[in-house]
Amino acid sequence: MLPCRSLPAEYGGRGAQKVTTAMGYRSSGQRAQRHELLTRLNIADFPDFWVLAPGSRLQAAHWEALRMFVRSLCCGELRRERDDEERRTARRTSASPAARERVLFFGAPHLLPSKRLAMKRTHMHSHRHRRMTSGSVLVEFALVALVLYLLLAATIEFGRAFYCSQVLQAAADVAARELARTPLPPNLSFEEALQWEDLPGSGIRPARRIYDPHYLVLDLDTLGGRATLMDLVADLPPVNQQLFPLMIYTEYEGRRLLRYPGALLLDADPSDDPVDPPPSGLLVAVPVVAARDAQGRETIRWVDVVEDLQASDEAAPPGDVLDPFNLLSPQRGLVALRINYAFQAATMSSFDNMRDGDPEDPNINEPNLADDSSVVELNVPAGTPVAPDAPAGGLPGTYGGLYGLGGQGALNSPLLAAGFPVRPFRRVLVGQAIARREVFSP
Repeated sequence: MLPCRSLPAEYGGRGAQKVTTAMGYRSSGQRAQRHELLTRLNIADFPDFWVLAPGSRLQAAHWEALRMFVRSLCCGELRRERDDEERRTARRTSASPAARERVLFFGAPHLLPSKRLAMKRTHMHSHRHRRMTSGSVLVEFALVALVLYLLLAATIEFGRAFYCSQVLQAAADVAARELARTPLPPNLSFEEALQWEDLPGSGIRPARRIYDPHYLVLDLDTLGGRATLMDLVADLPPVNQQLFPLMIYTEYEGRRLLRYPGALLLDADPSDDPVDPPPSGLLVAVPVVAARDAQGRETIRWVDVVEDLQASDEAAPPGDVLDPFNLLSPQRGLVALRINYAFQAATMSSFDNMRDGDPEDPNINEPNLADDSSVVELNVPAGTPVAPDAPAGGLPGTYGGLYGLGGQGALNSPLLAAGFPVRPFRRVLVGQAIARREVFSP
């Protein structure tokens, strides 16, 4: 910047006179005359300018800087900034006459230093702003992250639950409709119908063509002798095909399995196993939590994946339960069944909201412990429960453990859960269907 308010006298020549005349044209009506006069400036109007700034490589840059300088003086656009820069330059060069001469030497390219100074001020301001706001951003994220995680987890898990309920309902509809049209004796119960053989000792069970519990676990290593998994699924009964989308991957004793959610059981009676496709030797039962103690440890009741909806007659003697499937029952041969599904969330943990007797009390310090050694069974399942292989990290996983109740390590601190894993959020979903029996065999 030049420490002056007009064009330097050392430029001399016709240029100074033209600039002085142009600066006198200040009204809006004289704008065209000012513009025309400035555009006619050329290098010959400033003969002494190139003496102060010699060198062919810098001529174009210096000439453009001079034109910009003259234009800014005439328009008054950067007058305040120029005055500030003049004062700063005067302070910096007051003790050094040589520095003042260097400023004058390059012919007033005052816009370039001002831009550099403005950029420097902007950078310093942004740097201070970042230092002042970095902590606030962290606090804001800490406050918002939990809410965002809860929304994301709820969207994923409850969306999956809704999908599973739709699949269960479709499977229950198929099971009730197909079983109602299967020729079976009229006086059988639902459980007897599943085991009834056309010819005693033949092993041919008509109900097993609709649903077979042996195919709730599929061996991915053998695939039942098929080439692909879909070839195996295509040969399964229709209800098992409907339940296939709900199966999960697991490993047991090094075997890769695809199984229905629940607890893995060793088949205690292989005599009723189907021939083709060959079964895996494992079954699935669903544990229903009947009660919890003060530490959240469970008392469970075993239920089958597909079971009958029992109807009790109040006029019958105590203990006499009439099966609606029987044609002699008051329901006159009704296929009423449910399909149970253990829904357990991978991103949400289980807490007890009634441990203190008040469901409105905060329960953040009351997670349900994942302690399989203290689980109490009210009945005996159809096989021996076995625990699948634990994944890396040693935790049971969402559907792991001896009883298939799962275990998560998100809150297993000594303060909250005494070092134990905690149970995942869990609900037993059901799909129910009712159909009237249409076909009977003698």
